[in-house]
Amino acid sequence: YIAGLPDLLVALFVLLGLSLYVSEIGGWKRILTLLIVVVLGFLSKESMVVFFPLALLIDIFRWKEYGAGEKSVRKKILGVFAGMTFLFVILKFTALSFTGNLGLSYESNIYTDNLHVRIFTFISVLVEYVKLIFWPLELYFEKGKGLFGSLATLQGFLGVIIVVGGLVAAALSFRKKKVFFLAYLWFFINLAPVSGLVPQNAMY
Repeated sequence: YIAGLPDLLVALFVLLGLSLYVSEIGGWKRILTLLIVVVLGFLSKESMVVFFPLALLIDIFRWKEYGAGEKSVRKKILGVFAGMTFLFVILKFTALSFTGNLGLSYESNIYTDNLHVRIFTFISVLVEYVKLIFWPLELYFEKGKGLFGSLATLQGFLGVIIVVGGLVAAALSFRKKKVFFLAYLWFFINLAPVSGLVPQNAMY
């Protein structure tokens, strides 16, 4: 686990599953292959929960391109994905919960016990993620050790601008070609597992 193998596996299955999903949906063999890939992704790491919203986002972006028959098939497949994701989340917090706490952390501290601290910290470090996109000088992301109990900081202010400004731009984009809408939500959907909504075993 320390070698990061689960991260590589789940990235493989997410990308493989999306590759199968964006292409034309064929017969039952292709659909079965896609479902097997999704199951293997869930067995690799919890981050596979992003697959359903990413698939849904792709369909929203391309919905006008589909014929009536393909729309019907994709609705059913998305329903299956939604059910699998919901079932996995329920199991993860019940039968498959091995930490004794809510989430994936064995520890109990100010970060794991306070939702607002986790959310404020995530929003505040968004600046670092954006900086990596436009200026990837060191090509890696060092996990921060600081906590943010308020947004009344420079990083918090810039993080709020990124979130709110991006939402406004995404809403405007949705009415047109949806390109920014797709990119913005794609960015945040992939960050959702480490956003702090659920306590993690480390800060991201």
